[in-house]
Amino acid sequence: MMEKQFEYMDILKAIADDTRMAILQSLKSGPLTVSDIEKITGKSHSTTSQQLKSMLNVNLVTFRKVGTQKFYQIRDNQIFDMLESISSYLSTSEVISTTKGEKVRKILLMGLDNSGKTSILLSFLGNKNLVSFMSQNLKPTNGKKHMSEILADLKLESKIQPECVYFEYGGQVVFREEFKKDPISILRGFDKIIYVIDIQDDKRYEESINYLKEIANCLENISPSYEMDIFLHKFDPNIDINKKYSQPTINEKVIGRIKQIIPVGFKNTVYKTTIYTVFRKSLIMQTYHAM
Repeated sequence: MMEKQFEYMDILKAIADDTRMAILQSLKSGPLTVSDIEKITGKSHSTTSQQLKSMLNVNLVTFRKVGTQKFYQIRDNQIFDMLESISSYLSTSEVISTTKGEKVRKILLMGLDNSGKTSILLSFLGNKNLVSFMSQNLKPTNGKKHMSEILADLKLESKIQPECVYFEYGGQVVFREEFKKDPISILRGFDKIIYVIDIQDDKRYEESINYLKEIANCLENISPSYEMDIFLHKFDPNIDINKKYSQPTINEKVIGRIKQIIPVGFKNTVYKTTIYTVFRKSLIMQTYHAM
């Protein structure tokens, strides 16, 4: 057991370096020469060679010779699953963390129907296995529901003790119409809104952004310094290979539009998120429009 522990430590030490992590990411697409890696990472030949030697020593990478050249490659792509898990842990802790002694924060998830709000909420509550979400036959959320109601409906339990209280508001047309009638009663009392946009549902971008605009305008009346996170969800691995989900397209059709509608005074953070394997989010944009 102790021997295994040392192996774990060796692997963790091997990736706990900016240069080695950059090399690891560069090799994700396939075997490369030292020269190829240098061009991608921007590191010198001596630095790249030295770090590759360290990674070879812990069996993180291997190489094969073709003529006079060495082509380096990842020994086992499971290393990226481990990195995904670490990223998932950090991502979730960023969302739910709070300082001890403070009042419990209340967070409301909103967005169109089918955008993935329930799956995200379940991730926050420790249910990280995508297969479990699929097997539960998730149903649309009716109105505003406390996290305990959603878990009870799905016959699930929270896997962790959350430091925040989560609610979800259904995104079907009927509930969006109800929101228009009395938005203040639905939004008041929350410390943060998480708005979810299904990035794969490109036909509904405008519909989703218009709903976001309605919510943002209402929040401005409650508090001009309101905090909102926007999740560009279902940003699954390699999805941006498809031109309609490429970064320039998303910048034009989604992020650019978000910038136009966020009111002055809003603290607004945009993330790419996915539950392709486990929940993960990565920062895209953080803005604060001063008064």
